[in-house]
Amino acid sequence: MANNNVKKVWASGKAVVNAWLAIPSGFSAEVIAQCGFDSVTVDMQHGVQDYLSMVQCFQAMNGHPVTPMVRVPWNEPGIIGKVLDGGAYGVICPMINTLPRPAVKQTMLAPPATCPVAATGS
Repeated sequence: MANNNVKKVWASGKAVVNAWLAIPSGFSAEVIAQCGFDSVTVDMQHGVQDYLSMVQCFQAMNGHPVTPMVRVPWNEPGIIGKVLDGGAYGVICPMINTLPRPAVKQTMLAPPATCPVAATGS
């Protein structure tokens, strides 16, 4: 697992410099990952990025000193869990008009108790 540059920068009291990636291309992601940003956010809300292209972008960023993040298309626990499983270190949820729903918050903190892996401790 790579270092979380976002946490390190915030802990030092500084601002994070983030790049925004809307192009569904591993090549573009690798180029952006080498430009000195603290993090790179794959934008799945607008444009043509989907789960598969997000994973390809994260694979291309691997080994470079950036924190992979994603803006999901909607505030929904299923996609949030999926992008975290796919390698996102941070999730930006659009369309939030109230405090987070408990299910969404729980999805980002830990697997549900009904998850067989979580229940067995494996």
